Amino acid sequence: MESKDVSLLIEKIAAANIPLKLSTCLLQFNDEDVSIYIQCLCAVRLFARSSSAIKCGPLMVCAAILPTDTRVANQAVINIPLPAPIDVKSGDIIDNLRLFKESWEVYVVASTLEKEEEKRKVAVLLSAIGSECFKLFQNWPVSVEEKRTVQGIFDALGRFLAPQTNNRYERAIFNLAKQESEEDIDKYINRLRKLVKNCEYGTMQDR
Repeated sequence: MESKDVSLLIEKIAAANIPLKLSTCLLQFNDEDVSIYIQCLCAVRLFARSSSAIKCGPLMVCAAILPTDTRVANQAVINIPLPAPIDVKSGDIIDNLRLFKESWEVYVVASTLEKEEEKRKVAVLLSAIGSECFKLFQNWPVSVEEKRTVQGIFDALGRFLAPQTNNRYERAIFNLAKQESEEDIDKYINRLRKLVKNCEYGTMQDR
């Protein structure tokens, strides 16, 4: 490796805050391999606060994604954990959606998913939003065109989870409500009555 290349890699290592004890290890790899490491390390730091955080140190990450075969390294990067699912039951739902979208945008870059075809991106996104949100999504009148793109899915999520269309969300919650194992029939009926109040069914809710 030429001295100018070494200098460039040192600059990249410093910019990425990679521990100095890894410098010697990293300099034996080419520029593409080091870029992959930096990308993955940044992703590890981003998800470190989530429940799906990677439980390993920088040395383990380095060993995992810096093999001599770059194709294997690329596969390791793809195994970055998904963003935490959208919480549709507590807190500010729109804010939860915003945070999820920001995490998703970082994920698609760090995992190299951005290079995949749209059909695969959509499948991964629907897997990432979480089972509760996915159940709601299935009950919404989303067009076929929207379901085919990531942007279309985010548009639908924003539209149906937004406060101004909250009755659609409440109706979906009501339709999915099932009697819990610890609920007797009276408690279940009372819970349904509370849920239906936000559905704007009019006189139908009294039937």
